Amino acid sequence: MKVKVCGVTNAEDARMVLEEGADALGVIVDVPVGTPRKITLETAVDIRDSISGMNHTLIAVLMPESADEVVNVVERLAPEGIQLHGMESPELVADIRGKVGCTLIKAIHVDESIDLEYVKRVSEHADVILLDTKVGDAVGGTGEQHDYSIDNQVKRITGNPIMLSGGLNAENVVAAVERVKPYAVDVSSGVESEPGRKDPVKVRKFIEVTACL
Repeated sequence: MKVKVCGVTNAEDARMVLEEGADALGVIVDVPVGTPRKITLETAVDIRDSISGMNHTLIAVLMPESADEVVNVVERLAPEGIQLHGMESPELVADIRGKVGCTLIKAIHVDESIDLEYVKRVSEHADVILLDTKVGDAVGGTGEQHDYSIDNQVKRITGNPIMLSGGLNAENVVAAVERVKPYAVDVSSGVESEPGRKDPVKVRKFIEVTACL
């Protein structure tokens, strides 16, 4: 089971999660919402430089209003992938897909009001669909799980690999994976000592548990 640790805010945590065996790490760059895990593009570049000698996959988490914003980040940060975490239109996702060559992950915010037609349209331009929990206006980092029957509806209408996110930790990830059967899992608050700081013990335990899946 592939593991992405998201919301990394500093070089020390970045090196630690890779040393513990994470397959990818996510940096949340200049998003227009309040989150303790948001960093500047300059900090993201510093993190990238700090792990340059390590085997890594760096994912830039963005909420862009234009494809040019994404192109700027890709040119400066050179991530292995980008994660579009807003409510980007299918047209914007297609525009971004045509302008960047790295892996494109499209986050879908799951609650009972999910628009499956929207999911189907954006999935046509994405390499991976990430399913995360929506709680009110909050998207991501909620620490809450969601109705996995909805995830399975998404799986039926798209052919994309699924990355499961939303409230995962070492205690519940096995049951969640058994329900959804994703190719990868994404964890953030479930491996933190405080918002924005990753805990080595929690990271190690999470990766040990998922290694058996």
